[in-house]
This record gives sequence, C-alpha cells and structure tokens, in this order.
Amino acid sequence: MVHIPKPPAPAILLTDGIAKALEHSEQYDSSTPEQRRAKKFFPFEGKIYGSLTVREILSIVQHGKCAFCETPLLGCYGDVEHFRPKAAWQQQKGDTPHYPGYYWLVYDWDNLFLSCEYCNRSFKKNLFPLADPTKRALSHHDNIEDEEPLLIHPTFDNPENFLGFRGRMPYAINGNAKGEATILLFGLRKRPDKIRKFQNIHLQTITTLLEARDTYSDKPTPENLSRVQRINRLLQEYQSVGMYASMTQALIRDYNTNS
Repeated sequence: MVHIPKPPAPAILLTDGIAKALEHSEQYDSSTPEQRRAKKFFPFEGKIYGSLTVREILSIVQHGKCAFCETPLLGCYGDVEHFRPKAAWQQQKGDTPHYPGYYWLVYDWDNLFLSCEYCNRSFKKNLFPLADPTKRALSHHDNIEDEEPLLIHPTFDNPENFLGFRGRMPYAINGNAKGEATILLFGLRKRPDKIRKFQNIHLQTITTLLEARDTYSDKPTPENLSRVQRINRLLQEYQSVGMYASMTQALIRDYNTNS
C-alpha cells in the first residue's frame, strides 16, 4: 500500500452526489429505527459513486492498481470500494452487520478508492474496526472526526509509517495496531496462488535488475555507466508508480543495506 494523493472531487460527486447524500439524510430523519435497519433501506446510486469519471480518475491516481494490495487491475477498473462501508458495518469478523452503514458518505470523494475483488469482496466487505467502538458515528448527525479507524487510509495516512515488507509478506512496523488490522482485514497475506506467483516474479525481476546494476558498476566503462543510469531510472519508476511499489521499496532498501 502506498500513499494516494487525490485531486479535487469529480463534478458528479459535488452535484448529483451531494444531492443524493442529502436525500439519504432526509430519509434517515423521516424514518423509524426499525426502517433504518432494513438491509436495502437506502436507494444508493451506483451510477454516481461508480461513474466512469470517478473510476477513471481513481485509476489514474492509483496508477491502475488496487489501493490496498497494489495488484494491477489488469484492464478493468476494479470495484469502487467505500473506505467506510455504505450499507452496514462490522467492528470485527463474525459480528452481526449493523444497519445502516455510513450512508451519508456514499458519494464522498475521500471515502472512495478502487479495489481488487480480493481485497473488497473476499476480505474487507463491511468490516470497519475502530480503536474505540463507542465513538463510532452512527448517522450524519455524528462527527466522524471523533472516530479512530484501525484501517490505514491511503490518502490521510502514510502507509510507510505502518507497513513494512519481508519479501512479499507485509508486517506491521513495531506491531502497530493499524498495520495489523489492515493486513488482517484486507487479507494482504492471503493472496490467491496466481497473485503470489505474480508477486514472486516481480520481486525476482527487481533483484535481477539490482544485481545487473552492481555488475555494470564494477566495470565503469561509458557503456556500463549508461546501463547503470537506465537501470536506476527503471528502479525509481518501480518504486514510485510501478506495481507493488511499497514491496519494491522494501526490497531495494534491504538489498542496498546488505550489499
């Protein structure tokens, strides 16, 4: 996971999105507690939060990767994932889903990311743990600033402060709670075989580039120095916008430390 700065919100979220969020809030205020707990009480509009414009901008700022595991989305836009779940929430796995979810944030730009199906559908789902569950915002009348989420927010947090890597395996730096919860709830250690193989091939590619750089550096002819420069540029790209950038950064740091 890497930090994802975002540009200003797409226009559709500031027009149709705000209008729809106000509708949801008015619907909440005019309903009974029993009605609000209905599974499909709020008519969420996927054509707004999942619009082509929203997907395209997220794909650009996320460099075509899942916001959480950095797996390339391979020609599709992925799922538009709500950081704070829209329909229902669970404090921990196995809890009964609590309805409603964060209905007033369904079209909020800060709450939207592109996710692969494994992170979204197989793992996170409605999970959104807080350090202090008693401070959870249960409606638009509450202040989400009182919450302390246990999941890393790719825009508001710097994932490098919480997550490290040993090979392809993530770990929570100094056992921090945010890192541990993010790894567990997004299943970052439980990728399918095809993804694990893809990650291993990527790490081997980076290692090969590093070894080639050292070999050329040992014989600093003009041609070899040019090769070293090209490899360094490629490695820099892998660390900034390439797939598995955070994993790549960790591998390069460890290699440079031990070589």
